[in-house]
Amino acid sequence: MSNSETDPATGLSPALVERMDILLTLEHFAPLVGATLQVVKDGYQPYPITLLSAEPLRDKPPPIAMTRPPFDLRFSGPGPGYLPQDLWAVEHPDLGVIPLFLVPIGPKDGGFLYQALFN
Repeated sequence: MSNSETDPATGLSPALVERMDILLTLEHFAPLVGATLQVVKDGYQPYPITLLSAEPLRDKPPPIAMTRPPFDLRFSGPGPGYLPQDLWAVEHPDLGVIPLFLVPIGPKDGGFLYQALFN
């Protein structure tokens, strides 16, 4: 993908930016716990991350105004380096390519932990 094919605000392809409108839910990710997903972005090598957990953020139902119950995803990736906090294209055969805002949260077992929150 060349820079002329990316959205200047996100660095992602226009097709992926369109997918940002998809309302992802915990049910999309829960069956994938333990699966490896690929993080891809122009200028970076593909980076494998493993989904460690997919958990709801609250025990109570969300307020009426919320479009989905909030949830938390935790991933692990290889070390010694890590991905910076950013909006990344993440690929899995069951999900296709989806945009996820990944936040590095710390080292673990020679790799690195990441979090994606949905609220």
